[in-house]
Order: sequence, then C-alpha cells, then structure tokens
Amino acid sequence: MFIFLFLISSMFSQAQNAVNTDIDRRIFMPRSLGLSGAMTSRINLNESLYFNPASSAHSRSFSTEAGFAWNHNSATPNREDTYFINAIDTNTDLFGGGVGFYKKRTRGGAASEWEVRGIINKLISKRLAFGLGASHLSSTYLSQATTNFNVDMGLLFLLANKTLIGATAYNLLGDDNNSRTRSIDLGIRQTFWDFFSVSMDLEHRFDKKINFSGALELLYKNGIMITVSGRRNQNIKVNYWGLGLGYVAPKMSIIYGTMNAVNYPYSFTHSFSLRIFF
Repeated sequence: MFIFLFLISSMFSQAQNAVNTDIDRRIFMPRSLGLSGAMTSRINLNESLYFNPASSAHSRSFSTEAGFAWNHNSATPNREDTYFINAIDTNTDLFGGGVGFYKKRTRGGAASEWEVRGIINKLISKRLAFGLGASHLSSTYLSQATTNFNVDMGLLFLLANKTLIGATAYNLLGDDNNSRTRSIDLGIRQTFWDFFSVSMDLEHRFDKKINFSGALELLYKNGIMITVSGRRNQNIKVNYWGLGLGYVAPKMSIIYGTMNAVNYPYSFTHSFSLRIFF
C-alpha cells in the first residue's frame, strides 16, 4: 500500500523533459489502461495475450473481445487509433490458449503497424501456471517497413488464497530495430474482503531503467468494476494515472479504461471493449 501511495504522490513531482517516448505496445486494452499495466500477477483473461501468458491458466473461460483505442501524444501530434480483436479458451484440461490481432495507425499516414499474437498455457499444479507467447509485429514509418518475431514466457503462482505473484520475461529474442526491448516483470496482487485488491508491478527493461506500476481495484457483486492506478516510467521520467470503469456479467462485459501522462511527453489514451463469454 505504501508503494502505491508513493506512485500516486510522485505523479505530481517535477520531471525532466524527454525526447524518447518509450512506447509500451502492450498497453492499449481498457483493463490494462485502467490498471496502468499492473497486470503481471493477476488472473487475466484476454489480457493474458499481452501480459503474462500464464495468467489465464487459472481460469476456466472461453471469451471473445473486440475494442477500439485512441491516443494523443505530444511527441506525435496526429491521433493514433487502434482496433483489436482477440479470443481466449482455457476451458480445457490439456492446454489453454488464445489468439489476438490489433491494427494501429497514425492519422495522416506517417506510421502504422499490426500484430498477430498467440499464447498457450498450462496449470502445472493447483497453484502454479506456466505460459508461452509468440508474436509477429509489422510496422511502417515514413514508407519504411520492419517486421519482428518475438517470444514471451510467464509464471503465475497462487501463494495463498488471496495472494498471487507473477513473473514474465518479455521479448526474449530482442529486436535490432528497437521497436521492442527485452524486459523482466515481477508482480504481486493481494485481495481483501473478496472485492478489493491491490496490485504492484516492477518491470526492468534491459539497458533501461525500472518501471513501477500500482493499482487498486473494486469489483462488486453486482458486476460494477472500478480501478484507479499509477505508473512511473523511470527511463524517461514520466508519470501516469489510470482509471477503469466497467460492468462485468456472466455472459458479457463492457469496459472503459484510460491512462494519461501528467508531464512531458504528454499522452492521453482511451479504450473501450465488449467481451462475450461462451
């Protein structure tokens, strides 16, 4: 709790200007925005395609999701739009997994990218899950195209009935074009009173500095979900706040999330999605 309060208070501290936006391509779905990327130690569903591929193995679900996100960034003044669709199936005794696709474009045509991603995961025991992810990214900037194939690996461990810890190694193959970087992410999530949880993430990007994320979440029995979060990108000295609102029902969920920078380079990101369970 102390670390989360530190994150919130640090968002309003004076920071240096930066020229490197250090974009995290994973953070565009509404849940990830509302939690400011503090996703490593959660039992995620469709978000496990992008955050800890092991994190959906503890669930029993088949769900599809479609959504739209948009971003304004002071370093790239044209608005960036992202369309995404994905599906996850962990309602199996053998392996769980899923596939996802997103298409991102900058208005004005200067840049665009798309990615196909898939994961598989497995419960090794009642407490430990393991997952692997693979992705193919294709990006274009000023008519110059690059592609990148990468692999993620994750673990999620149920330490106690209400305590989860997670670890993920992202982009294990690296990338010569610097569109991605290798990183290791550690997280812990603690639940209180069955409806309130605290999540903390520490991510170390190789040859860069650590990112800190923290989130508070309320999920009431009537399906109303509220999240409040903060993030500190220590590499470029940027602080963010996040907010998530949603309705989660047995057959459908509707979620909105936003994450915004409070110092330069300023960014404002919003996302909506509809998720259907079968």
